[in-house]
Amino acid sequence: MIGLFMYLRWVEIRNFRCIESLRVELAEGVSVFEGRNAVGKTSILEAVFYLLNGRSFGRGGIRGLVQKGATGLQVRGLACVAGIDHGIRIEQMSTNASRVVMNGGEVRNRSELIRTLPSMGASGQGVHRYVQERQRRVGVLDWLLFHVEPYFHQVWRRYARALQQRNAALKSGDVPG
Repeated sequence: MIGLFMYLRWVEIRNFRCIESLRVELAEGVSVFEGRNAVGKTSILEAVFYLLNGRSFGRGGIRGLVQKGATGLQVRGLACVAGIDHGIRIEQMSTNASRVVMNGGEVRNRSELIRTLPSMGASGQGVHRYVQERQRRVGVLDWLLFHVEPYFHQVWRRYARALQQRNAALKSGDVPG
């Protein structure tokens, strides 16, 4: 896989959906969570995704992530990327105030988090979409380029901004002839 390999050594979850408090030690390789329905397996996976990507794959906004009755949530972990450990912590208040800390320093934007911790989530229901939908296939390629080409994100953002401006100009009819 393009020279990038990442795994979590451990994850600690507090007040995230149905999980009041949980710490899971993980081994390098594949981890399997099994159990009855509605015991929190998906919440663990969502918390890990949230930790590594700075956003949830679920619906309902931040208020849906914070456990009922709690004022906020926290997800912490230790990720090993290409042999280098990275400590990560996300604290989210139900008021939408959040704080992301990686290796002792505050993370200002998601792209810094995503660049350092290459991860991708796909649900069993959504995997076929990567094959069937052109936009998702292109998104996967963009994600791969983002992690292997240092300037891709900068160029992609400038392109997206120019495209947005072009489309707005075309829509308004404000295009020089």
